[in-house]
Amino acid sequence: MDPQTVIPQNLATLCPQPNTPWLVSQSLFTRLQSQTPDKPFRLEEVTPQDPEVELIQTYFAHQQPLGYSIRQILCIHNPSHT
Repeated sequence: MDPQTVIPQNLATLCPQPNTPWLVSQSLFTRLQSQTPDKPFRLEEVTPQDPEVELIQTYFAHQQPLGYSIRQILCIHNPSHT
């Protein structure tokens, strides 16, 4: 499969931090850090106000499976891997 058809061409422009795409936005990271560390990982919902939403929705819509949609987006963070 041609990589050009798998990934939308403008996807890099939607990345909040193109040089380090694995970093989440500061607002999302702050919410993750504010959680009580009762588990080895933290889970936070990505809201429509977070810049990651446009990136995720664009990638999903580029090859959207029939009958599927995005109901909720969650960010999973393991502080020991930061």
